Amino acid sequence: MFEETLAAPLSAQEHELLCELYSRGLSFRTVGCMTRERSLPLIANPVARRLLLSGAGMLERPKGRCTTRTVKDIIYALGYVQLDSIYRVERAHHSILFSRTSSYKQTYLKHLLERERSVFENWTHDAAIIPVEFFPYWQRHFVRFAPYLWKRWHAANRLQDRVDLDRIKTHIANHGPVLARDLAPETNAKRNGWWDWHPSKAALEFLWRTGELAVTRRDGFQKVYDLTENVIPAAFRTGPVASEQFVDW
Repeated sequence: MFEETLAAPLSAQEHELLCELYSRGLSFRTVGCMTRERSLPLIANPVARRLLLSGAGMLERPKGRCTTRTVKDIIYALGYVQLDSIYRVERAHHSILFSRTSSYKQTYLKHLLERERSVFENWTHDAAIIPVEFFPYWQRHFVRFAPYLWKRWHAANRLQDRVDLDRIKTHIANHGPVLARDLAPETNAKRNGWWDWHPSKAALEFLWRTGELAVTRRDGFQKVYDLTENVIPAAFRTGPVASEQFVDW
């Protein structure tokens, strides 16, 4: 009985409440919750569970056969899906999608990323798969983020000169997509951990995080970088959106 109640679609009243909560940043109090913010809505714990499951796309049972369109719709509804290189059973992004449609196949995501180009990779709080419709909004982020990232990485001696960035872009324009290892210097020096990048790797990551390069595919789990115009469809490379559009989004 509990599972049936939990899995039932949101009622009109619950949907209206969910819209209100999203307008507040999904902030609310549940019964027994200790908070000084009394202006937040107070809702019962079962309703809170249903609202959170609905927001995560896990309330309703999947309908019909899973297709690439199904996977795209899930990613769009969630906003993004984090990529994860570490796994015990399966990588997190595949587990996230499988948990929302059990007939999911990994080839569907690969098709969306590498063939259809209806999603792209960039950085949220970590590497993530994002609907390509959001790229114009990410362009606004690139403009604002680039000076901050340059200052931080320049101070940490990861990046030295804009000439290095232009050299990387020219190399890709002339020779095609690259992995970081393709540009690694020939050295026997031992690396000191995950974040011990060679200068070309740092340049690639900076150009990717600021929108000048894009990930065209993965080789194993290593990024293959290409010029953004070769990856993101032209219809979505229209420049940063206006402030009003960004706020509405």
